[in-house]
Amino acid sequence: MIITVVAFIFVFGMLVFVHELGHFLAARWMGVTVKTFAFGFPPTLFSKKIGDTVYKLNLIPLGGYVSMLGEDEQLSGDPKDSRLDPGSLSTKEPWQIVIIMIAGVLMNVVLAITLFFVCYLVGFQPILDGATKHKGIQNDMKVRIVSVEKDSPSNKMDLRSSDYILSVDGKLVHTDNEVVSIISQKTDPVGTTTKLVVKRGTEELTKDVTAYKSKVKLANGGEKEVSRIGIALETTGNVHGGFVSSLGAAFVTVWDVTVLTFEGIIGLFRQLLLHFQLSSEVSGPVGIVVMTNYFAQLGFVPLLQFAAVLSISLAIFNVLPIPALDGGQIMVTALEIVMRRKFSAKVKNTVQLAGFAFIIGLFLIITVKDLLNFGIIKYVIDWFK
Repeated sequence: MIITVVAFIFVFGMLVFVHELGHFLAARWMGVTVKTFAFGFPPTLFSKKIGDTVYKLNLIPLGGYVSMLGEDEQLSGDPKDSRLDPGSLSTKEPWQIVIIMIAGVLMNVVLAITLFFVCYLVGFQPILDGATKHKGIQNDMKVRIVSVEKDSPSNKMDLRSSDYILSVDGKLVHTDNEVVSIISQKTDPVGTTTKLVVKRGTEELTKDVTAYKSKVKLANGGEKEVSRIGIALETTGNVHGGFVSSLGAAFVTVWDVTVLTFEGIIGLFRQLLLHFQLSSEVSGPVGIVVMTNYFAQLGFVPLLQFAAVLSISLAIFNVLPIPALDGGQIMVTALEIVMRRKFSAKVKNTVQLAGFAFIIGLFLIITVKDLLNFGIIKYVIDWFK
C-alpha cells in the first residue's frame, strides 16, 4: 500500500506539476500576471508570495491550478478595473490566450519525450510493442525459461530451466509476452503443435510442444481459460541506444503512443454515443491506481514508461474540445476569432458548467466500471461479511 501511494503521488504529481508549469510559463511569457500557482488541492500546507504570485503547496496531490489576473473576473462577469490592467488575461489577443491554454498540453508531451529518452539511454525492457524497432537502438532482450511444470508437455519434450527461447513457430521472440501472445493467438491451440527453437549452452534445439487448456483467476474474481505449454518465462536483457538514437526513438515512440491514444479516445466516444456502452479497455482513476501499483512493483524504469504513456493520455484528453478542458477554452477562443465577437460571461459559465457535468458523469461511470472489473466492490463486500 505504501509503495502504491508513493508511486501514485510521484507519477500523478509529476504530470500535474508539469502541466500547470506550462500554463504558468506561457502566461508569464505573454505578460499575464499570475495570481496563484498551486500544486494540489486544498487544504494548503505551505504558501508564499513572491512578486505578484502566491505559490501554494496543497495537501491533496490530485491536481493543481494557475489563477491569472482577469480570468476570474472574466468568468464571473464582474467588470472590475483589473480587467483593464496590462497584465490581465482579458486584455490579451486571442492567439496569446490560445498559447497559454495549449502550453500545459505541450509540456506533457515534452515530459513524455524526456522520460522515454531517459529510458532508452539507460536501457529498459519496453512495456510497449514496437519500441525496439528504431534506428540505432540495440535489442539485447532474451526469453529464458525459469521453470518447467512436472508432467507438462514441455517437461515431456525435455525443455529445461535456463533454456533460452529463440523463436516460436518460426517467429523470432525477445520477450515472454511475445511467446505467450503467439501461442494464445492460435485458433484452437489445444492439440496443435507449437515449434520452439531453444538455445541450451551453445547448442540450438527444436522442440515440438502441444498446448493444453488451463484456468486462471482474473482481477475481478472470475476465471478465464487460457492455452499453456507448462513453462514459466522471464525476459532478460534490455533495449538501449546512444544519445542521438535514444532521442530519435523517444520522439517516434511518443508519436506512436499519441496515434494509439487518439484512436482509443475516438473509439471510446463512438462506442459511448452510438451504443451507449463503455469499452472494456477504458479505465479511470481507479484503473490508474491499479496500473501504477503494477508498474511500481516491476521497478522504477517501468514506472517511468507508464508515466510517459499517462502524460500523453493527459495531454490528449486535455486538448479535446470539451468545455472545462484546455481544448474547450481553445475552441471558445477560436469561435470568438471567427465570429469577431466575445461571448458573455453568462454563456461561458453555462458552457463550462455543462462541460464539468459531462466530465464528472463520465468519470463516475468509468469509476464504477473499474470498481467492478478489478473486484474492489466484491472485496469490500467480502470484507464486511
